[in-house]
Amino acid sequence: MTPVLADVDGDGDLDLVQNEHWGTGHITRSRGRGDGTFEAEQSQVSGVISYGLDVADLNQDGHVDIVFTEREEDEIWTLHGDGTGSFEHERTISICDDPQRVHASDVDADGHVDVLVNCVAADTVDVMFGTASGTLGGTQVIAAVDSPKNVEAADLDEVGREDVVVLSADGLSVVLGICD
Repeated sequence: MTPVLADVDGDGDLDLVQNEHWGTGHITRSRGRGDGTFEAEQSQVSGVISYGLDVADLNQDGHVDIVFTEREEDEIWTLHGDGTGSFEHERTISICDDPQRVHASDVDADGHVDVLVNCVAADTVDVMFGTASGTLGGTQVIAAVDSPKNVEAADLDEVGREDVVVLSADGLSVVLGICD
């Protein structure tokens, strides 16, 4: 289960978005009440085996969107938010074998959100580049490591570019400034 907090309904309170990858599999949203508690879960998608989930404004409309892996079908799914807490399935994209974790970040510094995904069976970390229309375009392998477990991005060297951190069976790997 991957819990992510974000204000998906525009009320100023953090809401909980999470995936459940056992049983029938769900992507759910629970509205935050603003007092540290949440309303009951509401399913956004059912029947998906998702190990990774993140939120970001992928299509730059000012609303939170969801991106997640569908592990059994080797896909990345995007759900576009409407600002009220509801999401609509936007796109399903075939990706590497056994995608697990995802991280949404502008790693190529073009102003569009990109998506990093660890591809366990392929022993790679790939980036799917975001476009001005909010879709995910071309894919590039940015790291080859043994059994990548998780991926994150931040400006580690403080030069204004996102760097990628990968946790794998090899240990911790850092890819500095992939937009160079």
